[in-house]
Amino acid sequence: MTAVIATALLLAGCGGAERTTADGGLGNGEAGGKEPTSSSACEGVSLEATEIGVTEDTITVTIGADTGSQAIPGMANGSLEAIEAWADLVNEEGGLACRQIEVRTYDTKIDPTESRSAMLDACQNSVAMVGSFMLAVADATAVADCVDKNGAKTGLPDIPAAILNPLHGCNETTFRSGPGSGDACPPKQGKRDIVQGLALGEALEEIVGEGASGGYMVANTSPVTIGSVIPAWRTLQTVQGFTSDGEIGSKGTDTQSHYTPLIQDMKEAGSTFGITSATFPSFIVALKEAAAQGLEDVRWVCQTTCYDPAFPKAAGPAATGVVAMLTSLPYEEASENEELQTFVDRVKTHNTFSQPTWVAARLFQKAVEEIVASEGPNAVTREAILTAMKGITEFDNDGMVAPFNPNDAAMPPKCVVAVEVQEDGTWQRVFPEDAGTFHCSGTETVTVDPVADFKG
Repeated sequence: MTAVIATALLLAGCGGAERTTADGGLGNGEAGGKEPTSSSACEGVSLEATEIGVTEDTITVTIGADTGSQAIPGMANGSLEAIEAWADLVNEEGGLACRQIEVRTYDTKIDPTESRSAMLDACQNSVAMVGSFMLAVADATAVADCVDKNGAKTGLPDIPAAILNPLHGCNETTFRSGPGSGDACPPKQGKRDIVQGLALGEALEEIVGEGASGGYMVANTSPVTIGSVIPAWRTLQTVQGFTSDGEIGSKGTDTQSHYTPLIQDMKEAGSTFGITSATFPSFIVALKEAAAQGLEDVRWVCQTTCYDPAFPKAAGPAATGVVAMLTSLPYEEASENEELQTFVDRVKTHNTFSQPTWVAARLFQKAVEEIVASEGPNAVTREAILTAMKGITEFDNDGMVAPFNPNDAAMPPKCVVAVEVQEDGTWQRVFPEDAGTFHCSGTETVTVDPVADFKG
């Protein structure tokens, strides 16, 4: 989940809850993409309050989002836009489980205490947490120990957009909205076997050539952010034949001089590429240092955080030629995929926050619709949602994203799309060539202590 890893910059803040109602309206119904709840399932049914967060009229979900941190104000605003756009759409189409969706929002401010508070708030008021982007989650006991309407410790269904802490990802009531980390559950420390995908390296080989040498930048906000990306970099180096000319930690507070040693090493070694897992503001600082030292003929590669309209605008000419590695179809190819077109049309902000939140919401929707189809609209409970989620072993949101298993924390990304910034600031696919497709490959196991092996 390198896009998530790269986004963790600083920990700060306090917070509170806000309740918003996504009550839809008439709408125009033009941007569907999913079948609404069958009207026949609702006809003649006397709806009941079946669970905390499920009344006769509404079904309530909670999203925790890091939006109010003083360090990064508004960071996860895209997640809020996405969940509310999803609720509006579904409500326009007839609702979910014959009920209108309501969304509770909680500002978690990149703070572990507020993240836990969001979970507790959801336990008391919602049937599930959906699409949360909380990078400072310290543990998942608040959702694991949540009691249902009958007082049973069923647990709260949790389908976040971001999972950074392994204790969160390994919680039995938490389900992924994208690929796993490669690290098996329960979480382990020290040197261990970690499964990694080969698609990233194969795409890199197409772009920079076999056995190329380069510099590596690692988001180093915490041991978790370091440990989550080092296995991927070591797979490139020890399994797929790429050479390291230097490695450095990278975070949003770094000055340009911080990157001087790495750029010097790359220049002396004749590096042909540089790759980063950090956020694009820190990446831009590194690009400025490369320009200052006259480091040329280098292909710069970043993870999903660079795939944002704000990056080319902020970087200017330095962005031209930068390649981003994605595990979803590019937004520019919305005409190739109906669900992607729906997302692009309904959500204003298209970035690494909004997209996984939308996917998480659709995954939750699928689970609830399966319950309604088999048992009726009055069967929606937390226990039923958990059972339905455990039965979903592959999901690609109608081809919008590469297939993944929501239940498998250890399965890493196995598919990739590479896009490149053009001179006019737009993005264009460079690998694989055919629009609407992914390059997928197998996996390899690397043995590494991700934190101790960091050389930055």
